[in-house]
Amino acid sequence: MSQGLFTASSGIAANQAKMDVIADNIANIGTVGFKSSQVNFETVFSRQLSAGSPPTGDVGGINPKEIGLGVMVGEIGRNFSNGSIQTTGRTSDLNIQGEGFFTVMNYAGETLLTRAGNFSTDADGNLVNSQGCKVVGTSSVTSSTGGTTTVQIPTKLNLTTPDALGTTVGVGNVGQLDGSTITAGTFTVAVDGGVVGAEDATVTIDDDDTLTDIATKLQVAIRATAEDADDDITVSVVGNNIVIDTSGDSETVTFTGDSADTSNFLSVMGFTGAAATGYTSAELKDQSMVTIADSDTTSDTYSVTSYSISNDGAVEVTYSNGGKLTVVSDAGGTIRELKYTSPSSREISSLNITNSHTSLDPAQLQIQLATVVNPKGLSSEGGNLFSLNAAAGDPTYAIGRAGGLGVINSGSLEASNVDLPSEFSNMILAQRGVEANSRTFSVQNEVLRTIVNLGR
Repeated sequence: MSQGLFTASSGIAANQAKMDVIADNIANIGTVGFKSSQVNFETVFSRQLSAGSPPTGDVGGINPKEIGLGVMVGEIGRNFSNGSIQTTGRTSDLNIQGEGFFTVMNYAGETLLTRAGNFSTDADGNLVNSQGCKVVGTSSVTSSTGGTTTVQIPTKLNLTTPDALGTTVGVGNVGQLDGSTITAGTFTVAVDGGVVGAEDATVTIDDDDTLTDIATKLQVAIRATAEDADDDITVSVVGNNIVIDTSGDSETVTFTGDSADTSNFLSVMGFTGAAATGYTSAELKDQSMVTIADSDTTSDTYSVTSYSISNDGAVEVTYSNGGKLTVVSDAGGTIRELKYTSPSSREISSLNITNSHTSLDPAQLQIQLATVVNPKGLSSEGGNLFSLNAAAGDPTYAIGRAGGLGVINSGSLEASNVDLPSEFSNMILAQRGVEANSRTFSVQNEVLRTIVNLGR
């Protein structure tokens, strides 16, 4: 006779739990990156008064007779839909548009996940959250293991580059757009005046010679031959090319080379055969090297002036010399590598970067994102953080815009995804649920009192 009391009690307890979840949702309506929760109920097993039976030739089927024994909380699941975006203008404030979580590392070295991107930089350049957990970086575009290096902006670097660019750069740093650089040594050209016969002109170049230096040397060598007695052949640097003009005379310059040549100048320039009016070399680019070393007291040490974060999570740091350091994907598209942009906007790739810094790692400048198969299985650790577990599944890691993960936006935050009107509606239903079950409890109590009084 008292079973109804326990059934009503279960309804009160379940709706009270729902009220607790609603209260937590409403309390966190202003929490950055907060994900609301929803309670789903399910029935408790039923008491069976009689079992059902299938129909026979003489009697039809009989349904079972069961009385439900109440309700219980079946699931408290988080809603991981994106919240609205709030603009802050702070570079270190980040949000993810799409799937994924930021990865942070706590004091114990554990990797935790979060959607809250209200980060800042500490005195050492570490990118941290409000609790001091460091944001984790990666050197891989995608990974199943994740990185352990944390994002840290190098506050001071020793950056050594050539003194100048363009035609003033030493030839050892100049080459074709997609070819090799020029090597020092000798090369020969044949000058044919059509009278005495072809005569070789030999040019010797050094690593610190500029294109202008080589053009001057080549013109002097050509004019020193008896074949160019009129000194009509000119050699000059025009834009990113070396131009040899033979249109003013009958002499020709033939680039056949010599077996004794030690410089690859002719092949890098693309000079071959003979031409009626002259030659224009292949388009060249500066392939200057940059050396990155630990800061010291020399004038080559520069401090950070600003930094920015791109949509894929790459951090670009600007230094007081005007140079910029960031990371890009390698030719295979699997590894992140350093890229330096000089003060005059020349981009120097990883192959031409000498990194002698004791701790500088590309992973320091690349924010890592993560995703799991079942986000609802993550365990909440407080502080907008979630820990990984078996229920969530194995995580996968990637940079922004890779591996199916979202885009990272700088200068804005993801707001709570709590839907206040829905919460109020659910609150009313939970309140009425408590009231109705309390009424059931009261009626059951009256029935028991009546039964007790029967014997009086």
